[in-house]
Amino acid sequence: SIFSSVLHSVVVCLLRLLLLCCGQFSSVCVWVRVRALVFRMSLKHLTKKALRPLSQRQAPALSRAFEAQFVNHSSSLIIGTDEAGRGALAGPVVAAAFCVLPGDSGEIPGVRDSKALSPTMRNKVFELICADPLVKYSFARVECAEIDQINILRASLRAMYIATHEVLQALPPGDPSGKIPVTVLVDGSDIPPQLLPSKAMVSRRIVTAAVERGDALCYSIAAASVIAKVTRDRIMAEYHKQWPEYNFAGHKGYPTPEHKAALRKLGPCPIHRLTYAPVRVACHR
Repeated sequence: SIFSSVLHSVVVCLLRLLLLCCGQFSSVCVWVRVRALVFRMSLKHLTKKALRPLSQRQAPALSRAFEAQFVNHSSSLIIGTDEAGRGALAGPVVAAAFCVLPGDSGEIPGVRDSKALSPTMRNKVFELICADPLVKYSFARVECAEIDQINILRASLRAMYIATHEVLQALPPGDPSGKIPVTVLVDGSDIPPQLLPSKAMVSRRIVTAAVERGDALCYSIAAASVIAKVTRDRIMAEYHKQWPEYNFAGHKGYPTPEHKAALRKLGPCPIHRLTYAPVRVACHR
């Protein structure tokens, strides 16, 4: 690293002065000790940097260039959609959809996978998204009772469809037919059934594609991931006020050791997903 290189150069200069002023034996001892000190400091600096959480590192910025490969019409708008809370033991699954209208707003700074952003940065990016006049976005939530009834995959796809449908409804008319071409990019490998190819989709000039790791690669999906994550975190913070003993504001309902310990001690509360194994086990204690 730059830090280590500069430090090493300074130490070498000092040692050369010591060699001129001290005897050979004492100089060698000083050399060995200082070099060992430099090594330990460099190793500590590099280890600390390598072990930083992903959310504290500088993740690569995303641009809309990646999305171009999925578009087959030059005037097509792009809607990205993603969900948050799929792996949580409590609370809703929240999905969001994001679209940038034609204009000259440029790319929103800081947009990247929500998991690669610190909570502070996520909130800043979220506010920038909401303030952009050329952005259309929406979010939808499916509650724990419905998750238990239809399973989390179907609940996630349902939430993504609802959010996407609301953005589609908010888009301006396109050509004289009134149907602007739209490409919907869905994070993951599954597409909501309502967005699969059909006569209705063709007539509305809507094309859908699933993008593996889309939240890490695709600008519009990453923006949707930020909206979904921040929205869900705020929902869980409100639930924390009702059930502070579970600390939903801290773990957001995910299966952390703290959350599992609270489940074993207190049992589930009304927003826990009863079909999830740790919750189901707690119910039978």
